Amino acid sequence: MTSAYNDSTKKLQMFHNCLHKIFAPIVSMQRSQKGFEEIINGKIYWFIPFVAMCLLDWPEACTYCMTYNCYNCLHPCHFCLIERENLNNMQLHSDQIILRTHTTMQQAIQNELGKENSIHLLNNFFWEFR
Repeated sequence: MTSAYNDSTKKLQMFHNCLHKIFAPIVSMQRSQKGFEEIINGKIYWFIPFVAMCLLDWPEACTYCMTYNCYNCLHPCHFCLIERENLNNMQLHSDQIILRTHTTMQQAIQNELGKENSIHLLNNFFWEFR
């Protein structure tokens, strides 16, 4: 593997490690269904925090999903496993589309099929939110 790829992978791993540390308290509260009270304008509100992510553009989506950030890779979509040649094929049927789920991507990582699935062989922090 190239030095640039290793540097990129290290940065991606560091990014997800930081996300884990930042969101750990919220994840813990979310899992335990424990919230907290907050007084706003004299009224008591009960909050149970949860994490919702909105992916705004392609590079960010690839970073959060840990997919390759390259339109020329085998499966360039961060949402499904459509091959590059079929990305714009409007004639595909739903049974021809394999979605990227935490389960399928974890299996790909465990089986070391990152290149075949265009995904980095790293655990994704967001898989903790099921």
